[in-house]
Amino acid sequence: MAVSKAHIKASNKYNKANYKQLNINLKPDDFSIIDEHCKDHGISKAAFVIGACKYCIDNNIDLSK
Repeated sequence: MAVSKAHIKASNKYNKANYKQLNINLKPDDFSIIDEHCKDHGISKAAFVIGACKYCIDNNIDLSK
């Protein structure tokens, strides 16, 4: 089923109003580790990153050391 231009425009408008983007550069080995983990557990990379960040925040994990 084809997506109309109006649907694309509406989706883009919704996404712009309701989401922010976080772009990161990863080394291929790091990407592969994350990608494989997400595939094995049936989660998106976005869900994994959000969960990992919230875990670190909730547990006061300081990665700056």
